[in-house]
Amino acid sequence: MLLAPIAALLTLAEPAAIDPPVEPLAPPAPATQPPDDSASTAPPPPTDAAPSPPSPTAETVDETDPAPPPAVPSVRPSSGLGLEFGYARGGDRIVSVTDPAFPMGPEKSLKAGDGVFFALAGSWMPYWSKRSVGLGVYARIGAKFVIVGDDNAGASFLRCPLAVGAQLLLPIVGRTYAVGRLGLITEVVDELATRRGGILQASQDFSPTLGQFIDAGLHWAATEHSGVGAVVRYERLDVSYSGVTASANNLGVLASALLSF
Repeated sequence: MLLAPIAALLTLAEPAAIDPPVEPLAPPAPATQPPDDSASTAPPPPTDAAPSPPSPTAETVDETDPAPPPAVPSVRPSSGLGLEFGYARGGDRIVSVTDPAFPMGPEKSLKAGDGVFFALAGSWMPYWSKRSVGLGVYARIGAKFVIVGDDNAGASFLRCPLAVGAQLLLPIVGRTYAVGRLGLITEVVDELATRRGGILQASQDFSPTLGQFIDAGLHWAATEHSGVGAVVRYERLDVSYSGVTASANNLGVLASALLSF
């Protein structure tokens, strides 16, 4: 009899079974609609405006076109022969004359570097650079003459200069070149003559000396075989007459004409 109530109490003490949680049902997936061709993106309407050029980048802005090389002259003065004409002044006085009819009159002096001159000149240009810079040799031989006074009293001085040196041609523009020369000069013949009262006396009692010359000027190549030029010339030279040395340093100007081979 006592076992029945105890069994009932044990039954009440057991925990009630807990049902597992129920997960909510997912909503049904929407029905798949067929693609609508009308909803496709239409191309943009054409425009008449030209496309704008691409903006320059830093690299293209910094790029600069190289400067074009200078134009090379079409004509290069080659080897040839030419004539020179000019006038020079300078040097020490080597003789003075007065009119015998007027002994107290003005005195006329003759200087060792004075004179009108002409020469046969030649040049040879064996080297030309890509920029038309020419380097060669130059030589000339000619005569130089000066006279002072009149028929009653006067003096004249004749000499034959001989020079040789280096020649440089630098292109300037078109067919125009700058000319530079440097070399040695001597006089192979010297004659001093005086006239007084109808009496002429001449002397060649000169000893040769060696000096230097320098030329600076312009040359224009008119054609492939001809050209003209203008030059300023300085000569540093002494003359030795009867054992007495006098300076014949002079500065002159000249015009030249060249025929090229």
